[in-house]
Amino acid sequence: MYEVLISHEAEKYYKKQDKDTKRRLNKCIDALGREPLFGQHIGLGFDKQLRHIWRTNSVFCSAVVEGGNVPNAIVRTCISSYLKPQLALVPNAMVAALGRKAQNCLASNGIAAYPALHPSSRVSNEEKFDSWKGLAKALKDHSKAIGHARGYVPPG
Repeated sequence: MYEVLISHEAEKYYKKQDKDTKRRLNKCIDALGREPLFGQHIGLGFDKQLRHIWRTNSVFCSAVVEGGNVPNAIVRTCISSYLKPQLALVPNAMVAALGRKAQNCLASNGIAAYPALHPSSRVSNEEKFDSWKGLAKALKDHSKAIGHARGYVPPG
C-alpha cells in the first residue's frame, strides 16, 4: 500500500466537488494507493503530474439517462463546439479514451485516442489494471517523445 499525496491546489479543487465527483476521485486515489501506475515513472511526482492532466467527458453533452446514448447529431455538435477547440489548445496532448463508448465516439469524429478500459467495466480488476498500465506506458513513451522533440530528456 502506498500513500497518495495531493497538492494544496488539488485539495481545494476536491473540496468544491459534489458528492458523486468526490466518490469517483476517492476511488481513483484509493486505486493509485494500491497500484501506483504513474508515480515517479515519468519523472514527476504525482502531485506535479496532476497539474499536467486534463480530464473531460468526450462529448460534453449529457445523455438524458446516465450512461445512455446521446444522439449522433448532438455528439458531433458538442465535439466540434467544445472538445476539438480545447484539444487545439494542447496540440501535443495524448488523448485516452476510457471505455468502448468513448473510443467509438472519438474515433467516429476523427480524434485519435489510446484505448483503455473504463473503471466501471465489467471485467476483472486485473484486466482493468493491465489496461491502465498499458495507458501509463503509452503516456510515458508519448511524454518522452514530446520531451525529446523539445530538447528535454526526462530522468530515468
